[in-house]
Amino acid sequence: MSEHVIYLAGGCFWGMEKYISMIDGVLSTTVGYANGAKENPTYEDVCASSGHAETVKVVFDDEKLPLEFLLDIFYMAIDPVSVNKQGGDVGIQYRTGVYYTDERDGEIIRASLKKLSESYDKKIAVECCELENFYPAEEYHQKYLEKNPDGYCHITEGQFKCASSAVAPIESLGKIKNMFNLRDLGGYRCKDKSTGRVSYTKNGVFLRGDSTARLTKAECELLKMSGLTTVVDLRSEHEVKTNPSAFENFDGVDYINIPMLDNINSAITQDQLPYSLGELYCMSLEGAKAQTVQLIKILSEADGTVLFNCTAGKDRTGVVSMMLLSLAGVSNEDIVLDYVKTESRVQPLIKIQLEQLRKLGINAPESLLHADENSARMFLKVLNEKYGGAEKYLKAQTVSDEMVDKLVRKFVY
Repeated sequence: MSEHVIYLAGGCFWGMEKYISMIDGVLSTTVGYANGAKENPTYEDVCASSGHAETVKVVFDDEKLPLEFLLDIFYMAIDPVSVNKQGGDVGIQYRTGVYYTDERDGEIIRASLKKLSESYDKKIAVECCELENFYPAEEYHQKYLEKNPDGYCHITEGQFKCASSAVAPIESLGKIKNMFNLRDLGGYRCKDKSTGRVSYTKNGVFLRGDSTARLTKAECELLKMSGLTTVVDLRSEHEVKTNPSAFENFDGVDYINIPMLDNINSAITQDQLPYSLGELYCMSLEGAKAQTVQLIKILSEADGTVLFNCTAGKDRTGVVSMMLLSLAGVSNEDIVLDYVKTESRVQPLIKIQLEQLRKLGINAPESLLHADENSARMFLKVLNEKYGGAEKYLKAQTVSDEMVDKLVRKFVY
């Protein structure tokens, strides 16, 4: 365990203290007054504009709870563009801020706020500065909502539920050396289209990746210990037969093969090669309807973490990832960003893929093996404009409202 401290100001500290304390990895919380002019202020001083912010001192285990993730959960409970106001509370003491004592934390916070700003048209009002002072509040303010369960709180029950169910990124992914493009789809900012509520996709629900054929038994065990329960292999029967997944017949993990685009991509002939990957992805919306329905059913019903993969984790896996992130309400720009992350990861696989295609008699241009953002943009444009978005597309394929809702609830805070 590694103890770390950060100071978070997010409006009335009664609710914010309870909210933060519910996050797994938080060790202790203390409410107080930060970065004001007067020494040892009272609550009355703060209400009379002493310049302090109602703040929660957070002691957390940064080995279990990375600061970046803690900040993401914090942002979910505040209006980051509101100036000196949160909920019904108005005044300089209710301003939002993140205060640090280590400049390395300052760098992380500034990067986090820059990322947050990309989702808003207005200027972010969250302060980021070094802690100047912090004075613990009077005892009756400490754990106020535990002492007064019906006390005032500007944070909703839904937000408290988000905090209590927050899951940090799976640390073991970085220890897997025999997959090049293994990634968690958690941590993306999203917005509910009907309510406008801002949230994030959950970590540890869906993993995307390249072939699992190279994994060692120890790596499989590590992923299993990290919560992996189901592997959905999107490769063709030929690919699976040639390079069997390490999870076939692996005890404790369900392995399912759904050949995605088998009739379009995996066994395509040279004369049928699409003009671009984007065109291929758009073809999948018609050519892989049955497989998509089967996959969505598995993803919505499986307990624990699900990994879906193909050979490079780029095309078939990319289409599924774009569909899931779109369904969750993630912005198109972030979906494209997730897609292009593949480019830096698949370089070792390009030669392998070219050789595999040539063995099938396919002389594919190397450009089709790269993750070009225009391919993702083309797919999203067709998905949204022709089919009305991921939700309408799935419902048109007989996926029930209940199944869609179940999948979104599972994936989004």
